[in-house]
Amino acid sequence: MLFKLKPEYKHLVQKRFLCGPTCLQMVILRRTNQWIDQEIIAEELGARITPKVKDSFTVKLRTIKNEKITGLWLREFKEQKIKAFFKKHKLNLKSEVFYINQIKDVKSFIEENLKKNNDIMANYWLKPFYKDRDNGHFCLISSINGPKVTFCDPGIGSKASWEADIKTLEKSMGKQFDGHLRGFAVFTSS
Repeated sequence: MLFKLKPEYKHLVQKRFLCGPTCLQMVILRRTNQWIDQEIIAEELGARITPKVKDSFTVKLRTIKNEKITGLWLREFKEQKIKAFFKKHKLNLKSEVFYINQIKDVKSFIEENLKKNNDIMANYWLKPFYKDRDNGHFCLISSINGPKVTFCDPGIGSKASWEADIKTLEKSMGKQFDGHLRGFAVFTSS
């Protein structure tokens, strides 16, 4: 059975290391029709970038030398900063984080959240999907059809929309890539 969010996300392309903030930007735009630039979201949530790209941004973002820990982590979508961000911008939103080991049936989890019109942001490792990419990433799930999910992907050079097998998605969220467990951030109206 196909579950699809309505209306569709307005696809936006991330700036380097800002996939999480860009996904949140698309959620905010869909839910509130409010434009908050991904750089502002990144700055207020404490996203990290490498020093070599710092001149690519109009705001001052935290720099860190280790590229493996850039951007945002899934856990940062359940911390006080995200709550303060929603409050500051008068967004009637809340977020909840679910790690892959907390979910018994990923397909049912996605279907139930899409039925409730929740926004689901997946955090996973790219290597199972792209052999030449060895880093974490965030995408929004826009639909599910049988064993396949459709992503709205903000990635630079990625297709705006693409499908993946749920089993591959589950595998991509495991600790085996960099020692960190991944999963989903679910956004709802509060």
